[in-house]
Amino acid sequence: DTATTETYTLSLHYALPIQLAVVTATSNLVTFTSVVDVNGNFLIKGLPAGTYTVTIIPVLPKIAVITTNITVTTGGSTDIGIITL
Repeated sequence: DTATTETYTLSLHYALPIQLAVVTATSNLVTFTSVVDVNGNFLIKGLPAGTYTVTIIPVLPKIAVITTNITVTTGGSTDIGIITL
């Protein structure tokens, strides 16, 4: 019996591409982390299916943005859209 591993992703288009930020996705006290690239995008791979709280922590003086109830499903990619800081 061979176990299979599926990959799930969470992606976002960040509204201010010249601002860099750290992004976390947290579910059941487990946190996954990524960084925003120079084009304002990020990708977190390997998320188990579930409901996440996504926090975007930009460079100062911008304020962090928290988005709750982001659902990641099996075998797909979840685009949470554009978030303006």
